Formats: sequence, C-alpha cells, structure tokens
Amino acid sequence: MQLLLLSDELGNVIGEATVEECHTGNGKRHLAFVVAIFNNKNEVLIQKRAKDKRFPFYWEFPASHLFKNESWEEAINRTLKRELGIEEKLSYKKIYEFNYFVRFDNTNVVENEHCLVFMCNYNGKIKPNYDEIMEYKFINPLNIYETLKDEKISEWLKLPLDYIIDNFFKYRENE
Repeated sequence: MQLLLLSDELGNVIGEATVEECHTGNGKRHLAFVVAIFNNKNEVLIQKRAKDKRFPFYWEFPASHLFKNESWEEAINRTLKRELGIEEKLSYKKIYEFNYFVRFDNTNVVENEHCLVFMCNYNGKIKPNYDEIMEYKFINPLNIYETLKDEKISEWLKLPLDYIIDNFFKYRENE
C-alpha cells in the first residue's frame, strides 16, 4: 500500500496516511504537485481527468502525490510516464506552492493538499493513458479560461494557472 506524506501548511512532513484517509471526510493535508509542461510555442499542456478518477471530467495540469520514500523528481517522472507516456527525464523548475481544500460535489471525496508547482519544456510525443486522462491539449495559458468556460476546471489547475498567467513572461524569460 502506497502511503502519502502528510504536511503542515508550510509543506513540512508531519506524518503518513493512506490515499483513502487523505481523500475522504475532511481529508488530511498531504504533499502533491502539478506540472506545467510548456512546448516551444509557449503553450501549456492541460488534460481532462478520466471518468473513473476522483473528480472525473475535470481539467487539470498533470498531477499526483509524493509517496513515502520518493523524491519529487521520481514522482514527476512516474506521473508523466503513467499519464502521458513521457519516458524522457525532463528538467523541472519549482515555481510556486499553495494549499487548497475542495470537496467533490456533495460527496465524501475531497482534496486537501499542499501542492508544489513545477514547470518544464517538452516537445516530444504524447501517448495518453486513457485510464488516467480522457484528452489533452496544448493551449496558450491566457486562453484556457475562455476555451474551458463550459467545462469543469480543477482547483489544482486554477490556482497555479493564475500564478503562471501573472508571472508567465518573467519565468519563460529566465529559462
């Protein structure tokens, strides 16, 4: 059984819990991440969660949790390989972190995370795992809200996207 790392509001590890314990009731804050993958056209990859996932049909950045005894790099590589078929080891830059809590509709399913945001560049082939995601697209970050105006957008897309929009050119110029 994979254990997630519980964290305080600053991201310090304070314990361990199962995936189920972290995502039911009021959940337990745990470490998670999203990856903003940019191509050479300055478009960012977004993906729609599969129907059998928690928060089905929500748009997101590629995302997952940091498991016990796993480095951030290992977690990111695991996730990008599993969700998008990306085998290459990419170079990541941490740009932001935030806490959030959200409940799925009126259910017992929650996200309660201290989330790190990483950026990277990738222009290779995507081989989506349709058990994980329904679809994906590269899109200009400034157009995401308009393009998805009738869609469900996850908090773990909205919060880092707003940060990226506010700081987009600053970070793209510093690479």
